[in-house]
Amino acid sequence: AEDGIRDFCLSRGLGDVYKRQEYMGTVMKRVILGLVAINIANKRRQRDTIKMIPSQDTKQQGFDEYGNYYMSIEAMWQAEFNPETDVINKVGSKDNWYQKASDFWDKEEASIKGVLGGHDYLHEPDIRDSERFLLPFLKSQTIGNDRALDCGAGIGRVAQHLLMKHFKKVDLVDQCAKYIEEARRLLGNEPNIGEFYVAGLQDLQLKERYDLIWVQWVCIYLTDDDFVRFLNLSLIHI
Repeated sequence: AEDGIRDFCLSRGLGDVYKRQEYMGTVMKRVILGLVAINIANKRRQRDTIKMIPSQDTKQQGFDEYGNYYMSIEAMWQAEFNPETDVINKVGSKDNWYQKASDFWDKEEASIKGVLGGHDYLHEPDIRDSERFLLPFLKSQTIGNDRALDCGAGIGRVAQHLLMKHFKKVDLVDQCAKYIEEARRLLGNEPNIGEFYVAGLQDLQLKERYDLIWVQWVCIYLTDDDFVRFLNLSLIHI
């Protein structure tokens, strides 16, 4: 779960996302997810919202792989989406940003190997350590087990091998229609499978309340403002 990992190269090299995942890095990022989940729960109790605060951290300065230099993450977004800026291999617009990710995943096969970018050997250790992460929350009754939402669900890999074991109802959402179609074929007749949604998280609308919103290997594709919007949507529905 790589939620919250923001860098200067989000729009580039989408095919290398999984190649950059070291095993221990995945575990540590799951800890970040846990902290985000706890923070969302606290914010909900306070009836507050999550806001994006521009950072003054000079460590955010840097170059991307094309030699473009940015003073901050905010400056990167402004330059990438401004048609008048001189940026090499510029994304150009938010629509282009999301279309690039969509085009990449539309070409991948609807299988565990496909949704893991060819790295299907990650499946078993990922499910094992995801369960290790999840169980303490369930056993301590920090969260309930009535309904879960699998975001960026793909063909239902995490839903089938993890979430369905622990929740009475599981909904799935993914922007790739062929993945959701395959998930429906594999899992549609299971009694604890709920709704299937074809949508990107940037456009997601929810109607249910969830004990768990599972977000894995997908927030990296959101722009920062859409990431904050998604967190606030989760705040309302968790």
